[in-house]
Amino acid sequence: MIADDRLGKALEERYAGWKGKLGREILGKKKTLAQLAAHVEKNDLEPQPRSGRQERLEALVNSYI
Repeated sequence: MIADDRLGKALEERYAGWKGKLGREILGKKKTLAQLAAHVEKNDLEPQPRSGRQERLEALVNSYI
């Protein structure tokens, strides 16, 4: 599981957005909730939930066990 890094690649893909400028600012606590709300309103963003594919990742881990 460690050698082929399939789980690591899936996690990297899932959280890739946090490596962008806004994601780094959020993680670095450089943006307040009010600032984020203003950003969403200014850019007319409508984030949609997206599957974390938990069942697929659980099946991947179980295939190694």
